[in-house]
Amino acid sequence: MELGAVGLEAVGEAYEACRAYRTAQVLARAAAAARALSQAKEEPCETCCRRTVIVSRARSPEAAQHIEEAQAAGKPSTLTLHRPATNARRAANLRNANLPSIKGMDQDDCPPATFAESVDSSVKNIALGDNRSAGQQIDHQMMTPARAAEGCRVAIQVGPSS
Repeated sequence: MELGAVGLEAVGEAYEACRAYRTAQVLARAAAAARALSQAKEEPCETCCRRTVIVSRARSPEAAQHIEEAQAAGKPSTLTLHRPATNARRAANLRNANLPSIKGMDQDDCPPATFAESVDSSVKNIALGDNRSAGQQIDHQMMTPARAAEGCRVAIQVGPSS
């Protein structure tokens, strides 16, 4: 059985529609979880995971600026760690931003896709090394003194230039 050009095009369109539908489902669940988390009442808890992560302006000036701009535009600074849907959130954020890929640059999403609130994130092209450095700083602080658990509340801040 041979498919003509029209048949192959239809198969490709069906595949893309299926993939978009699955991504939309994951993002809808993530958005609902983010809404529920943002409306949840914060109560003091000695056993709850809470972290403050500081991105150095000296080591990652472009990422630091992007964090400040995104937070000033209303993106949250306190986030909820939710690793399982990271790839789907990142893919959707990059697709929605529709930024061109530029050699030597990374597409930085803020808030980062690792967090439940990373739905419709701010996305900006920044220097690859700058973005990777910021990611390493966040990762290191999320692992110290012990690996942060899912649901951990994380405040992301920009540190001094020194």
